Amino acid sequence: MAERLQLHTEPDHIASLLNGQISYEQFLTDIFQISTNRSQMCTALWEYHRNDGGSPEVHNFELQNFNFDADQLKGRFRCRFEVKYHFTCSDVHNRSFDTIDWDLRLEPDTGSIDLKGEEILTPE
Repeated sequence: MAERLQLHTEPDHIASLLNGQISYEQFLTDIFQISTNRSQMCTALWEYHRNDGGSPEVHNFELQNFNFDADQLKGRFRCRFEVKYHFTCSDVHNRSFDTIDWDLRLEPDTGSIDLKGEEILTPE
């Protein structure tokens, strides 16, 4: 199942993106410098691994592969992140890296940013 997030910013911040004052990369960087937004994204990324065992944790991510269509008010980007595991019974610590692509839709009037993560294939 795809994860969904709804974040908010000032309508002026979206206007800065749409009129070319800031890049899409800078727009997203600004959004995720806000600790609550960063924390929400880490939680959403964790959700993709919560059933892996080993008490997975996601504490950080980096943004990549920026694509934005100002006419459609839609964008896409990738989160690259590390998943840390701790298997308590064996006291083993592991880590792995993953990427999740996100679709973005802006609502300029309200400052709403709707995000939808990719669908994960599950065995039938």
